[in-house]
Amino acid sequence: MSRVAKCRTTDGRRDHQSRNIFAIEEHARWNDERTADGWKLDRSLADGDPVRKLTPYLVPWKQLPPSIAKYDLDFVKAIPAILASAGLQVVRTTELMQRLSHASPSTVARSGADGTIGNR
Repeated sequence: MSRVAKCRTTDGRRDHQSRNIFAIEEHARWNDERTADGWKLDRSLADGDPVRKLTPYLVPWKQLPPSIAKYDLDFVKAIPAILASAGLQVVRTTELMQRLSHASPSTVARSGADGTIGNR
């Protein structure tokens, strides 16, 4: 059985707000990657068609079905364990927290937000 580290604040509480922000940004990254590769939106499909590069999921986060949004949330939940396997960890800095509290998720993620990941 694999264990996935939980996103927690410094006082041990689970940090659902940050997890959701990162999941939203992961989906935006996925949209950007697909669009750059020539994928198009086709809402009539039940699932993606990699041959024709069509997908019903090339939409904003809020329009995703919960079953599809779960892929992004599961990936974000796994990040601490993925980093730990490489001897790294997610760290929270005061500067990052200030950015998160005053900026939109897109602005924070695209700014580079130095200090979000560091060595143990």
